[in-house]
Amino acid sequence: MGLDAVEIVLRTEELFVITIGDDEAAAVRTVGDFYNLICSKMNVAPLQSPVTSAELPRITHKEKSSCSFPRTRRCQPRRKFCLGHPKVYGTLSSPSLSINKA
Repeated sequence: MGLDAVEIVLRTEELFVITIGDDEAAAVRTVGDFYNLICSKMNVAPLQSPVTSAELPRITHKEKSSCSFPRTRRCQPRRKFCLGHPKVYGTLSSPSLSINKA
């Protein structure tokens, strides 16, 4: 078990006021395993996920296109400006931007 895992176990023990043995911590392979271990230490039944990805409805291309915004032209600035080159493009003055002509 790596240092990060040890720190997570120590923080969990502190947070939930439980003790996790080294052999129990070494047996944990997934977040779900860790969650179930914590629930068992606290004598609480783990919550089941209400929906799995297999139960989610499939969205068709037609449904996707009816919900999205139509594609429009990209907005282009009318004037170019660059704060790094004030003589060429413009300068930033407080509180607004002024464009200097070269």
